[in-house]
Amino acid sequence: VSIGFLRPFRFLLGTLTAAARMAKQTTFGNATDYCCQCFVDIYEQHFEKFSSHAYIEVAVSALPLRDARKLASKNSKRQVAEMGSLNGTTFIFQLICGALVWWAGYFIVYLTVGGFFPGLEGYGDPLSGYYVGHPGVWSNVGGIVSVVVAFPYMMVFDAASNTILYCVLVDVLQQQERSGFRFWSNKWWGWWKSNSVWKWWNAEETPRNSNVKRNLRSQCSGISSSSSSSSLWSMVTAFSRGSSSSSNS
Repeated sequence: VSIGFLRPFRFLLGTLTAAARMAKQTTFGNATDYCCQCFVDIYEQHFEKFSSHAYIEVAVSALPLRDARKLASKNSKRQVAEMGSLNGTTFIFQLICGALVWWAGYFIVYLTVGGFFPGLEGYGDPLSGYYVGHPGVWSNVGGIVSVVVAFPYMMVFDAASNTILYCVLVDVLQQQERSGFRFWSNKWWGWWKSNSVWKWWNAEETPRNSNVKRNLRSQCSGISSSSSSSSLWSMVTAFSRGSSSSSNS
């Protein structure tokens, strides 16, 4: 409810402050930022995080709205270029649809009040008692009413597209995290293989090595059948003794 209620205000402030927020390194951007600094601060501190991504994060992660909007804002900032281009495409499509809806409403009202439809000729006849004056004004009013009526449906499209884009973004971030985990796992595995413990385990069999390895296998089998901490501690102790005895030999 909060996101849906604040959505028109967020859209209006975001559109008015877009130039100041996106072009701060240029002369025009600095001038716009100087004139609209108050609105920019209000948008960035309060309205920016109340996006449809926050609602999606609530549905996906079951987090409170306050935590969800912070996490959604953090995820969006990690992929700024991709999210900027995709959201920009959605915004342009919304503008085109809004212009088409306004033109359709304007055209229909103009044909109606102009008396171009059969049976409605009196609306455009100055001598008729049903004459409607100033057809251009009423046509613009009809276009504005059409845009207002179509706005909720445009927001439904925006919510659906943002859901798909945000899910793709979360999937990309999860793949990056998994690839990073595999990288560090491989680094740790390479370090462990280069350690003396690995060399000791694959060394030539000697009576002492055979006894220590046999004890380690028995301790591992004991841990698989029992979850006691004493078994784990005894396995670690035996492993350390085996490695130290091998290095001493």
